[in-house]
Amino acid sequence: MSIAGIMPLEYVAFNGLRQFRRPFLAAFLIAYGASFSTLKNLHGCRLLRGMSLLEQELTRITSDCIILRAIVKTVSRLPTLEELGINLEKPTCCTIPPIDAAADAAMVHRNAYMVQRNAFVHRCRWYEKIARSPRTLQHHCRVVVRNCLGPFRIRCVSSLPLPIPLRDYLLLEYDEFK
Repeated sequence: MSIAGIMPLEYVAFNGLRQFRRPFLAAFLIAYGASFSTLKNLHGCRLLRGMSLLEQELTRITSDCIILRAIVKTVSRLPTLEELGINLEKPTCCTIPPIDAAADAAMVHRNAYMVQRNAFVHRCRWYEKIARSPRTLQHHCRVVVRNCLGPFRIRCVSSLPLPIPLRDYLLLEYDEFK
């Protein structure tokens, strides 16, 4: 269901639609079957416009990985950084705005840039390690079960007579990457 051509996941995952991004709500929508694979940022800042949600979550300047973790849990094969066009040596995401001539301001901006760049590199290395390693049979089973259920029946998983750990795993509430 979309409102004025904007899907709910698009509304909560991207900044610029008269509100800030809400990562926990976006992860909740992904857990309950919202499709992110064709979602593109069409309304945000110019640097991120046209990026897929996966690309944006890898390259955005943020301290959380909530949406990225939800995406990683729902697909059987992750594209590599090269396939996404993301280069760790020359990041396009960590550009900082031009700074004024004040030396103190320049130092603050340089430190902020280094923190952001380190977070970007750490996030990309974590993702690349997962993308390059084979997924477990357990993970593939979760993906298949979720795909068979579809977005409308996935919400009924909590009412099935399943053990709680299995229910949590199917609903992406179990975090195997911690």
